[in-house]
Amino acid sequence: MIRHSIFLLVFFCPFYCYAQSATDEAFEKACDCFNSVNFNSLTLVGVSASADSCIQEAFYTNLTAVLKENNASIEDAHAMHKLALSMQTHLSENCKGFFHFSVRMAEKEVMEVKETYPSERGLLYDFNKDNQFPVFTVITEDHQARKFIWFREFDGSTRFMNGIKSYKNTVVDIYWKEIELYDAATQKYPYQKEILLIEEIRVLGKEEQKAWVGTYNLKINK
Repeated sequence: MIRHSIFLLVFFCPFYCYAQSATDEAFEKACDCFNSVNFNSLTLVGVSASADSCIQEAFYTNLTAVLKENNASIEDAHAMHKLALSMQTHLSENCKGFFHFSVRMAEKEVMEVKETYPSERGLLYDFNKDNQFPVFTVITEDHQARKFIWFREFDGSTRFMNGIKSYKNTVVDIYWKEIELYDAATQKYPYQKEILLIEEIRVLGKEEQKAWVGTYNLKINK
């Protein structure tokens, strides 16, 4: 009898021990849905609508079990936000379809920034990390120095984690918005230009870069 019980335990354990949770099942269902959508063929409105549909379908198939597993309820905004972040992390790490969706959404965000905020074109000249927040300096086409702060992450900002050495010959458009930040030295809240997007325009040749910087240096030394 004992041997028979052990046999049954060994036989059925793979089915019970590795039973998929409702949350994991929802995540996989969402991924299957994202993988089935051709996001490149959709308008940006269609991209958002398709993603919302995938997530709703995945969660609401077995919503009661998912909520129970995560100690959440529809009325608990904090718990629902935590669950949504958990799904986003899982899909970001495991789902190719979600990657295509994320790329299209990034395009949407970039378009909205360009349509909403001012920009300044100039040569990347300096990157100073000694301040409260890193500061980019560009020399504009009319040979003025403009400073912009890296206050929070923006699209593609990781490429500047090690500075601008690889981009010092690059002309860029910087899109920005004005914010108030506390300055400990003056104990005031001066306006600063926060970077929202840096878009590379062209790379200057060595002589053109020297001329661009040289004209700026002549101007400030007069």
